[in-house]
Amino acid sequence: MKVLRFRTPWAIDLTDEPEPQPGPGEVILEVDAVGICGSDVHGFAGITDRRKPGVVMGHEIGGRIVRGPGSSPDTVTVFPQLGCGTCDSCLAGLEQLCDSLRIIGVAPDRLGGFAERLPVPAAHVVPMPGASPVIAALVEPYAVALNAVSRTPVVGKRVLVIGCGAIGQLVGLAAARNGASVVYAYDVAPDRIALAAELGALVPDPTDDLSPWIARNGGPVDVAFDAVGTDESVAEALACTRPDGAVVEIGLGVPSITITLQQLVGKQRSLLGSYAYSRAIFERAARELSEGVPGVERLVGAVVPLEEAASRLELLAYGTDRSLRVQLSPSGRCLPDSGPVRGGAS
Repeated sequence: MKVLRFRTPWAIDLTDEPEPQPGPGEVILEVDAVGICGSDVHGFAGITDRRKPGVVMGHEIGGRIVRGPGSSPDTVTVFPQLGCGTCDSCLAGLEQLCDSLRIIGVAPDRLGGFAERLPVPAAHVVPMPGASPVIAALVEPYAVALNAVSRTPVVGKRVLVIGCGAIGQLVGLAAARNGASVVYAYDVAPDRIALAAELGALVPDPTDDLSPWIARNGGPVDVAFDAVGTDESVAEALACTRPDGAVVEIGLGVPSITITLQQLVGKQRSLLGSYAYSRAIFERAARELSEGVPGVERLVGAVVPLEEAASRLELLAYGTDRSLRVQLSPSGRCLPDSGPVRGGAS
């Protein structure tokens, strides 16, 4: 079968390898769609060292069980976090905080989704009957967004999203679906802020300063989500949030930031971190996408075969390809000429 292996920064090989064999409690999944995450791009380009030589990347997976209990043509996705199961975080249902956490598509000793087939623990398979694999492969990033939205109440609240990359766009969609009264969005990139507007967010004119614009248009907000993670973005989020409001930090744009404590303490604002997702949040994300999140498919700019992965990774790393998500279709079932499985819920 075809497998895409990361070798060194800017080098990734398409190889022929033996069929995987399931271990105890595992099934074999055929991968119909798998997203190229920004962390995959950063690993490919050597920006981070989280992708080790030899790893098979891909943790945003949509496919079908083709061997083992539950074999079915129905679409499934995969909860990719492998916690120890015994630490306080795992026992509290916060697997993402496990000190021994391993992730399918990141752990060097496991196949990720950049392969035609891979073994996965049966207990980590989440059914999505009636959904397309393309939508199933969006569950993982949507779960990241939904975890952020779950950190503080948004029902009936005015929310602001700073940073309209894939996660920021998904935060806006998740907030709207979960009861936010209005979603504002801001980005310095015109194409991304235009997409946010098309997906229902209120956005400023590029010439407007954000905080005064928010104040003139119903602000300040109750909750701000920062999907950038820099001194400037955190300061802007605090400035746009009402006294006793909350800022949820998702972005990791820089390793550390400096904030003005008076903005936080003097106005009794809360600053909350949001990292990945729990199993419960992941399963909720799968349900919400199965039921329908209008516009979510707009984030997928292209679905391409494994053979095009190296060139797409280069384009994404250089910023030439502005797609928020490019997906690979190792099985070929979700390529543009493969029929209705390409789009949203089928």
